[in-house]
Amino acid sequence: MQLAKKKSWLYFPLTASFFGLVLVIDQLLLPMFHFKGFPFKISYFLASLWFLDFLIKKKRDIYIDREFKLFCLATFIIIICGSLGELFFSIYWTVESFEPFIRSNLIYVLTVFSFGLGLASSRFDIKWLFPVILISIFLNFAFIFLKSQVPTLLIDLYYGTEVTDDFKSLGLNSVESILELSRPRGLFPNPNGSAFLVNIISLFIYLGIKHKLCAVPSVKVYVLIILLPVVLSVLLASRGEFIVAVILAVLHFKTLKLSKKINFVVLVSVTILTTLLFSASFIQKIDTSDMKRNLERVLSIVKVIDNASSKDSDVKALSSVARPLMTLVWAYERFKVSPIFGTGYAKVQGHEYFEEGTDYLHNDWFRLMVTSGLIGLIAMLWIINRFVMFLGWPVLIPFILPGMINTFLLNIPAVMFFFYMVGYMRSKLRHPRSLAS
Repeated sequence: MQLAKKKSWLYFPLTASFFGLVLVIDQLLLPMFHFKGFPFKISYFLASLWFLDFLIKKKRDIYIDREFKLFCLATFIIIICGSLGELFFSIYWTVESFEPFIRSNLIYVLTVFSFGLGLASSRFDIKWLFPVILISIFLNFAFIFLKSQVPTLLIDLYYGTEVTDDFKSLGLNSVESILELSRPRGLFPNPNGSAFLVNIISLFIYLGIKHKLCAVPSVKVYVLIILLPVVLSVLLASRGEFIVAVILAVLHFKTLKLSKKINFVVLVSVTILTTLLFSASFIQKIDTSDMKRNLERVLSIVKVIDNASSKDSDVKALSSVARPLMTLVWAYERFKVSPIFGTGYAKVQGHEYFEEGTDYLHNDWFRLMVTSGLIGLIAMLWIINRFVMFLGWPVLIPFILPGMINTFLLNIPAVMFFFYMVGYMRSKLRHPRSLAS
């Protein structure tokens, strides 16, 4: 008589794949909550719960066990280097706050948990991302067009006290004043972040189709998935994400051209027609002067170098794409203090290159070299080469845009979703056998 296999305490429906679906919905669609100043979402708990299950299992999957431990090792090298730098400065200088240090390390820990959860999520389905991206875009449009007409419950959830407090320095003391800004915020308070969280879903839909983890959706659905992120990035006046959305649209079309399931000519025609219909609808519902300014901002990419060299602060402020050039000297001066282990996340008053926090760099790679030194940089490059690059060059897009002009590694929803999907796709494509989770 064959004995039944002993199940993990994460039994159906509480499987790793179910937890993964909750993580995706929580990170990409639901608002960020705060607990005593620190961001918190329910999926943080679920990812931690999976890790506890992993620890207590007596019989583990050899492949998942090896991949997860190697990922942990590389990530904790980055954490240790940053911790040594922080300790060094806390001994010799008065550190203003340890909040950036704690927050940054927690992000790394959540990244590890998300990757591990992804490795174990063999039942996750890429097709689940189709409704997620459309819902995300719909919610963004609701906050752009309806503004204060959005139900109060939703406004209070997405634009709570933490958000309004951040905008007080700009003279905006209410949610209504934030929503009425000429540059829309979208679903989340940062317009670049709102566009990014849509584009990153589109990225993994493309990768899923490319690697045959899901079928090509219907023409109507795919037209919306291709078109709407481009439209959204224009409405949010996000130059970097506009570039990303266009690149992803081209990649989607290239994939479809090779597919026999959809007539490529029909799809292009439908996309053009849909674009015209959306444009006509937008012109009727928005302030065209605001739209013109936002469109000019999106298309001003070619002027950023000139803007960066301008002495006019207002003009220079438009050149956010050129931020890496503006912070290069600052990053180098801090980096050379401790090039091997880094200088941590310390913010020190009276020290020329430590008066601003490392978030000031607006560049993940400068920030990584500054906080964890060359060792941390090498560890991150190894993670990308060992665990990420098997999906092809498009998977590097978040590390470039917004990674080099704003931030990817500090965007908790994006980084948790990214590494969850990388773990899932690695397990599905590289695992020697398919396991039920």
